[in-house]
Amino acid sequence: MICSMVAIPGRLSEWCEALMVRLLGATGAAPAHILANGLGDLGREILAADRLRALVVARQPELPLCRSLIATGRPLLVVLDEPARAVRMLMTDNGLAYAEATRFVANCLASFVPLLGARNALVLRAAADLSEFATARRIADHFEFGVDDETLRGLARDATRAADAWSALRIDELGEFEASRTAPPPAAMFEDVPLIGGRGLAAHEAVLGPVWKHLNGAAPSETIWPPSLFYVGDAPSRPATEPVDVTGVSRCLIFGPYIRLPEGAWSCSVVLASTPGAVGMRMVAEVIAGVSLNRVDFEVAEAGIFEVEISFVHANPDLPIEVRLFNAEAAFEGEIAIGQVRMTPLAARRLAVA
Repeated sequence: MICSMVAIPGRLSEWCEALMVRLLGATGAAPAHILANGLGDLGREILAADRLRALVVARQPELPLCRSLIATGRPLLVVLDEPARAVRMLMTDNGLAYAEATRFVANCLASFVPLLGARNALVLRAAADLSEFATARRIADHFEFGVDDETLRGLARDATRAADAWSALRIDELGEFEASRTAPPPAAMFEDVPLIGGRGLAAHEAVLGPVWKHLNGAAPSETIWPPSLFYVGDAPSRPATEPVDVTGVSRCLIFGPYIRLPEGAWSCSVVLASTPGAVGMRMVAEVIAGVSLNRVDFEVAEAGIFEVEISFVHANPDLPIEVRLFNAEAAFEGEIAIGQVRMTPLAARRLAVA
């Protein structure tokens, strides 16, 4: 028996994995625990496993794997832990920097979009008003595990102890879910992303909020990527949060953020700022996902803040998006800074005819 789940990293995900391993183990030999995001990885892991029972877990499932999980019609568990909590956990438990944790969770969220509306999927959300036992019962019934209530309560409690789990699920009268024992959110999570003509947003809200809302039933909306997710071409390990000196030969000045987007037509709006020394310089902005999707050549007309827009069609959601900014000619002085990059889904709209 092979059971599959896709899950945003988080306490709820850890608990669900621990429970699924125990449910599978209760029906026979201990199962293999397979982490795979693609069909190729999954095939290799299954062939290498020496057991007939397995729990397959995907964090960033590729589109062919998503389609296969839907096409089989077999029970699937989708775990949507709140993204800000996932970022915090990756930082506090796994030691990831804020930008890397945010990028990882953003790619998880985008990869879940093809699974929206799958009839064979049980979707668990961390904000659901369910107790530990009620959650375990829903999972067991969905996968048709014939487990009685007493046994299931024991498995659920064992999973909680094993995973040291907590979630936003309501603590029931038995106190089965413990409160969070993690440290407070790192200060980086409250970095402001200034919006032109509007209020600022917390960085994780700007990057993760739109896709999270889409996964919870809202229409696709604009995503904002802050400078902290981009890198400096001359120093690839340094975030592009400060102005970049353009002095020198033609080269890549700024690049990033390597974040997945759902397939479709998009508009990429790059907000830049320049010093007087950069006025007159020819530049190139390019959107890349494996190959170049579109590019715009432009000239810095005056000092200050300006915006460059690039439209493109994204056909392969498994490939992360990269935005690159080049100076197209040698420069003797000047600085360029990236303010934010807005990704807006494009759709044809019917016009009212009088």
